[in-house]
Amino acid sequence: DDPGVIENVGLIKKKGFKGIKMHPYYQDFDLDEEKMLPIYEKICRENLMLVLHTGFDFAFEKIRRADPEKLIRIKQMFPDLKLVATHLGAWDDWNEVERLILGKEIYMEISYSLDLLDREQARRIIMKHPPEFIMFGTDSPWTDQMETLNLLRSLSLGQFLEERILRENALALLASL
Repeated sequence: DDPGVIENVGLIKKKGFKGIKMHPYYQDFDLDEEKMLPIYEKICRENLMLVLHTGFDFAFEKIRRADPEKLIRIKQMFPDLKLVATHLGAWDDWNEVERLILGKEIYMEISYSLDLLDREQARRIIMKHPPEFIMFGTDSPWTDQMETLNLLRSLSLGQFLEERILRENALALLASL
């Protein structure tokens, strides 16, 4: 709602930042709300990444502010948006992630998801998504980094995919900015 939001996105780029993180629950917006569209457009023009809290948030009522359907709508409107969906696509909405997001060119990072998902569903989501679009992430202080790393390794994804998730995919994304 800041009247200078578009200029501020430009300032973020000018100051050398690589991206912006937004949290729809904390910042009181829906992902596909009309007022957000010029912001996404400017983020694309500035070639910044957008890290979005996706899914529900346990501190708030379960209102669909950042669900996979809205995420897909944003990506369709802004195909060049370098979008990183937190919590393996949508916290506590992983059935919808499997139904709608898998296979799409949307980055998903694994923070605060492997702790809650059953091992089979976590592995299935990761294995069915393009390997270049999964990244390591932690959500400290909610989860411990080493715990998240150990949970990832317990999925037996293979060395190639693990290296992509732990390092290579983030390096490639950062190099594209």
